[in-house]
Amino acid sequence: MNFVFLSPHFPPNYYMFCVHLHQLGVNVLGLANDIDIYKEWANVVVHNKFRASYSREYYCCYIGRKFNKQYKHSHEQIINTFKEQLVHHENISGVFSAALGDYGYLFRTRSYEEILKMADFTHKLI
Repeated sequence: MNFVFLSPHFPPNYYMFCVHLHQLGVNVLGLANDIDIYKEWANVVVHNKFRASYSREYYCCYIGRKFNKQYKHSHEQIINTFKEQLVHHENISGVFSAALGDYGYLFRTRSYEEILKMADFTHKLI
């Protein structure tokens, strides 16, 4: 499974967040291995077979930020610094913002250590 952190305060209907991202063109469940997970889900439903070959080439991470905190690095700095690893970013709706933050970034990289550096960079406060 992909590298995903779910807070204990994450809403029980978190899958709606994934559905919303999918509607925007982000394949949340297949980020770590370049699988079209929705196509494979259809294969399982119709043919009872998962046909894709996969490996764990990437680590994926969602990093959220709150508008009421003063961060050292601006939104533009995050985008410019991690433009190759940034898969998607957007404002988070009020229903999800308590658990996810007011703004969210989805990152993908081959290095776990790089994920930790991205989280540190994104969350660093003034």
